[in-house]
Amino acid sequence: MKWFVQIIFIVVLSLLCLRASAQRPTADEIYGPVRDYVDYEDGDTIRWKHNIRIGVGCPSLMSQRFLEGPKRSITDNSRYTASDELARLRYYESATYYLSGVTAEYSQTVNPWMSVGGKLSYAMLWNSVHHVYTDELLYRDNNYAVAAILDFRFEWLRRDVVQMYSSVGVGLAARFAFNNGKLSPMYDMTFVGISVGRAVYGYAEFGGGISGLFRAGIGCRF
Repeated sequence: MKWFVQIIFIVVLSLLCLRASAQRPTADEIYGPVRDYVDYEDGDTIRWKHNIRIGVGCPSLMSQRFLEGPKRSITDNSRYTASDELARLRYYESATYYLSGVTAEYSQTVNPWMSVGGKLSYAMLWNSVHHVYTDELLYRDNNYAVAAILDFRFEWLRRDVVQMYSSVGVGLAARFAFNNGKLSPMYDMTFVGISVGRAVYGYAEFGGGISGLFRAGIGCRF
């Protein structure tokens, strides 16, 4: 019976020693990078205070309609007057081109999962109207839009290299066409966004509003 108690005592002592050694940080080359890993999911540490980003996006339905404005093309299929029909026969419009959602952003982290900042967005639409028979350029139809947005970003996945987030913003947008301007309330949203990197990173977003439908760009944090 005495030898049995001694064996049990030795086994328990061995298990306690193994547990203590497993909790001590190891200084080998494999464990080193893992020991420096930072998980922000449940922590309250703010690693980066300031964030600057530039990017570009493809047009969303809203940004395209705002940029085009309530104009009626001379090549519209709707029938209005005899003069309109005559214009349809004499003139034609070239293809329409868009430069949409060029953005510059600055934000400041207020807590580990939320940041507040501002966003400037620029968009442009251009085409031209020509004579059907002579191909003479009659005029250019260029529209411009500039927006200033107050943006709130919420990070719902926080890792050392990868972050995923959503955002919502409100502000004002101005559209300029034929020396006329129009100021309107505007919104911008990011449904799902992902950034990859540390101090310098790249990002991609899917959203809606003045910045476009799909956006991508680069940024830096400090």
